[in-house]
Amino acid sequence: MLAEIDLLRAAVPALTPQMGIAAPDSEGGNPTDGATAYLATLQQAYLHTQVGDHAAAISLLQPREAPPSLPQEESAGQILLAVNFARSGQLEEAEKKFHRVLANSFSSDQKILGAVTLHNLACCVWIPRGKFHLALSYGEQASFLFTQSGISHWGFPAIQTLIYLTMGDQRQARNRLLEMVNKVEPATRIASIYYYLWARLSLDDQEFDKAHEYLRLGLRIVTQNRHLDLDILLRIEQSRYYRKTGRPSLAMEWAEEAFRRAQDRKIPYYIGQAAVEVAQVWHENQESARAFDMLEYASELFASLHCEYELARAAYLSALWKFQCHHPQAEQAWKLAVQVISRGGYAFLLEKDQERAFHLVSSWMRSGTPETRQVSGQILRALANVPPPPLRIVTLGRFAVWKGHIPIPSKAWLRRRAGELFRFLLLQPERKAGREVVLEALWPEHDAHSAADLLHQSTSALRHILEPDLPEKLPSRYLNYEGEEIRLVLPAGSIVDFEVFRTQLRSAVASRRADALQEALDLYQGELLPMDRYREWTDALRTRLAELYLEGLVTLASLFLEQERFTDALDRVYQALHLDPWNEEAVRVGMLTYLKLGSAPYALRLYRRLVEALNRELGINPRRDLQELAESIQNR
Repeated sequence: MLAEIDLLRAAVPALTPQMGIAAPDSEGGNPTDGATAYLATLQQAYLHTQVGDHAAAISLLQPREAPPSLPQEESAGQILLAVNFARSGQLEEAEKKFHRVLANSFSSDQKILGAVTLHNLACCVWIPRGKFHLALSYGEQASFLFTQSGISHWGFPAIQTLIYLTMGDQRQARNRLLEMVNKVEPATRIASIYYYLWARLSLDDQEFDKAHEYLRLGLRIVTQNRHLDLDILLRIEQSRYYRKTGRPSLAMEWAEEAFRRAQDRKIPYYIGQAAVEVAQVWHENQESARAFDMLEYASELFASLHCEYELARAAYLSALWKFQCHHPQAEQAWKLAVQVISRGGYAFLLEKDQERAFHLVSSWMRSGTPETRQVSGQILRALANVPPPPLRIVTLGRFAVWKGHIPIPSKAWLRRRAGELFRFLLLQPERKAGREVVLEALWPEHDAHSAADLLHQSTSALRHILEPDLPEKLPSRYLNYEGEEIRLVLPAGSIVDFEVFRTQLRSAVASRRADALQEALDLYQGELLPMDRYREWTDALRTRLAELYLEGLVTLASLFLEQERFTDALDRVYQALHLDPWNEEAVRVGMLTYLKLGSAPYALRLYRRLVEALNRELGINPRRDLQELAESIQNR
């Protein structure tokens, strides 16, 4: 799907079709010029590859060798041949051809050809085989060579996105897609790839309206430009969209059409992917026999291609479905699935389908067969090393938590004070606390025994909130409770709003940039954890964050004064004084602003309000510089 042949024209300009170049005759003979004949063959093979006629391209390229005078054209021909071998399911031959070109391109310093080869090897061989780390490595090398050649190429972020989506890392996938945006030209193959990847991400995140729009845009491009391989994949995703939105009849139409088109194109890897989608649609439509037959067909196809990840995915679905329908071979299917998943390091398959997969693992852990319990324990150990989805935590003005892009229901946090324990740990240094510290902070009114019971209930409830389907013997990936210490573990990519606010505001104040300050201030949506307003363990941080916000407001008012944006300056001054009527620096900036506007009486009125507030509440006078400023105004 991510194969790249268009850049061959940058390395081999003769690939651009030209008038007057003769094609080889029907018997394979050459015209008078052997180089000209090879270029004509290369052009024809390039066009066949573009339209997906892989058998024709292979037929043209395989028996021919370029004249010694055409080293670049020879490399281009081998790349085309390798791409077509890969598309037609001959992955071993494709790998050999790609490596031959790599050796030649490195020895002759042909950077663009080397980059195109590395990219296509990653996309056409390593990704289908489920060798994701190799694909990332080769993609990175290709990106380096493209950059050295002065080409800003879309390939590496696209490879990363596809792999991160496959592994269930939506955060990384989203970040890579944002990197791609400046490399995408409208209505091109790259644009359709971009929309395809966004559609997959949106479906994973249950953003169905976005997914529908991305699929519409992608399908329009591939229909107009005859990108037939992408057409198959977009149809598979369109089927998945209708499955997820509860329209099985439409899902079936799109899945079966994708399968037919993949068969027509004779692309085994896509045939297998479409077959798995058809099987899923049939399974959800209660056509179990047909679903199992189609899944078995896909499994055999993937096994023949050595597509290990796709084989593991099919084996998992087979094990899951057989377990659900109490199939007599359910246990055997589970053992096979564990074997294939463990062999390839694909435990993330189960993480992506937690609700069903974790229940499956838990059930087989209770099997009466020791061997089954043993293999289930094996997959549990692998799962323990799979990072869970990151959390996005809102604490300013309200409390809310998202796991990935899925919100955790508000009512879940009310269970047995689990929410209070979560929030307490969130505010602790390094998000950890000793057991006795937790008991004293959260349940000081209870005796030691009842407080310990409450802690046990809270930790159990919190584990269930964060990972509701977690198998019993799999430790929580978010909560670590060992010995006398309890730690909240936030996976990479997690976001806590008060930490982001604090970091950005400090940076913005130091930079004295008005736009950065306003952006940071906008993050402050209210006081920290208002539901815990009267809990002592929130006081210090709540006060410090409020002080930071005030500092930012006054600093921004001062910047606006310097920029002679007087209305904006006064707006920030009064925001600050609404929160803190004793804020002397805000009054100073406000007085100076009024003086710039020629409104000395308003400046004095602002000062006198401060004097009254300080005398009434604290029995003190304003600081000396404010007194002197007020005196200078009065003496004018």
